[in-house]
Parts: sequence; C-alpha cells; structure tokens
Amino acid sequence: MQLEIASIKPDNPNALLHLGIIYKQLGNPDQALDSTLRSLELKPDNPDAYLNLGIIYQDLNDNDKALAVTLHSLDLRQNWKSGITNLKSIIEKLNIQPSNIKNAVKAYELPLNRTDVSHQGLSDVFLKAYLHIIREALIPTEIVAEGNEPLYRSSIGDSENLSHYQSLRTQMSKDS
Repeated sequence: MQLEIASIKPDNPNALLHLGIIYKQLGNPDQALDSTLRSLELKPDNPDAYLNLGIIYQDLNDNDKALAVTLHSLDLRQNWKSGITNLKSIIEKLNIQPSNIKNAVKAYELPLNRTDVSHQGLSDVFLKAYLHIIREALIPTEIVAEGNEPLYRSSIGDSENLSHYQSLRTQMSKDS
C-alpha cells in the first residue's frame, strides 16, 4: 500500500518515509536511504525520518553519519526513548576519533540527563577510547633520576604514598 501511495503522491513525505522503512526491511539500504532523504527534503523537521536515517546509515556501516543524524532526531524530539536506544547502539560501535569526538561526547552526555536509561554501555565505550590518555595522566613526569627515593618522598609525601606510586607505576608499565 505504501508503494502505491508513494507512486501516486511522490511528494508525500510520510509515504516516502514509510517507503524507506519498507526498503530497509526488504534489505535494500540504498533505496531506503534515497527514499528517506527525499522525505527529509520535503519535511526537514521530522525526527522519525532522522531516526530512520540513522538506522539506515548503521546498516551501511557509516556510524559517524548515523550518530550525527540520530543526535539531530533527539534535538527535534527530546526525551525520546527510541532515539536514546538507537544512540546507544551507535556509540557502542563507534570508533572514536578526532573527526567525530564532538558528536561522541554529545551522545555520551545526552543520556546522562535521563534517569531511565542505563549508561554502562556508553561508559565502557568511553573508558576504552580514553583509557590510554587516563593512564598517561596518572604517571607524573619524572624530574629526578629514577631511584632517588628521598626526593620522591618529598614530592609525593610519606613512604606509604611512595609504595602506592611505585606499584601504580609498575602496573602501568605492565599494561603498556
């Protein structure tokens, strides 16, 4: 029926959106993408279309675009559980890099404002992405020769702290 509506009314954004859903379900992501994009040309403020577009981009393995359009759908319809759920599935697959870091951070912060959504998956993704940076930040820059324990003690406190520092340093060396 949607195919008939779309062919009779090719300028109907809802028909084009549903046609995109049908194409996706039939395993035709390129046609789904085309139909959904045409729907958005006619009705650019439709959060449902942006959410579906994000799902299509995921199917096409373009998680950066999927993230961007899903975030846009959540800008248009805030507190949308379906959008948050899709956002979580995207961020778990996302390869965080400088080109997408702003969207990735926004994707992480968005669910933090919602108490009904689990954040464990997102936290794990960010921890994995930034663990090397966190580890580097934990190791202080050495300004004295290695083995100069009295100077270490004076810079970090008592011998208990020194032992903790040395064990942390040993662990970080093993993990690297």
